[in-house]
Amino acid sequence: MSALSRRALLHAVGLTGAGIAFNPKVFAGTHAQTSSLPTENPVGHGQLETGENHLAWDLDGVVYEFHPTHHAVTRHGNDARQWHSVGDFRHPIALVPGESTHLYIVEQGNDRVTQIRSDGSRVRTLGEGTGVRSAAVGLDGTVWTASTSKHFVRSYRRDGSVGVTLGTPLQPGNGRAEFNGPRSMALDPSGCLHVVDRGNARVQVFHPRGRWLRSYGSAETLRSPSGIVVGGDHTAYVSDSMQGAILVFGSDGSLRRRIPLTEAPLGLTRTPRGSLYARVHRTSSLPNRT
Repeated sequence: MSALSRRALLHAVGLTGAGIAFNPKVFAGTHAQTSSLPTENPVGHGQLETGENHLAWDLDGVVYEFHPTHHAVTRHGNDARQWHSVGDFRHPIALVPGESTHLYIVEQGNDRVTQIRSDGSRVRTLGEGTGVRSAAVGLDGTVWTASTSKHFVRSYRRDGSVGVTLGTPLQPGNGRAEFNGPRSMALDPSGCLHVVDRGNARVQVFHPRGRWLRSYGSAETLRSPSGIVVGGDHTAYVSDSMQGAILVFGSDGSLRRRIPLTEAPLGLTRTPRGSLYARVHRTSSLPNRT
């Protein structure tokens, strides 16, 4: 990555108030030391509404910015000044860097995942018509998709063929490998898949080949889990929009700490340097927690 600091990078990207960036290793008591993002927008996206831009980083530190309501994705170079469009999409709500220079974009408007190269050329589409709302990509090229409204998770092989299906489509459940609105996913360093099972207030963990391993979290600790990031030490960070906080779970699944935020977090992204970026709902009102 360039000599620019992470804060300078976010400043240059012009993410006007859409989130909070912080280092999860640094705390002031139980509160994270946060830095609100600036309002200046030197990159040239003045035509975009503020607060609706979202970010993802690839392993080389290149930033991808996606704009759901403007149906576009742009790529920013390592110097955070040079950028170009990588394509137009229908309401992109998530972007997952994959192997090599490939990207996977979850298009809510087209109800699919579109695999592209960093130059914008299309490779294939996955999960069309399945209600997919999030994706994760393994080191072996396996693509996992979560179909929130249809209550199942599915994997796709490198060639785009269907691998395994977890849960029963259109049948919500609360047993092992059953889901009630799977919301988001993350892979840990071992390649195991962590699925936020929102309606059941838990996270389920699966072997890379789909075998159920364990779950953590409960209605006592999670209310409305939305996003997840798993660190290199297997620590899991789960955003909870109803609590207005990020819950930190140890590798054994126990709740280690709670990081309160001033706004409702909708999702999490991890930067190459290990910091977290929490996307928040700017107009949300949190419940009274006194």
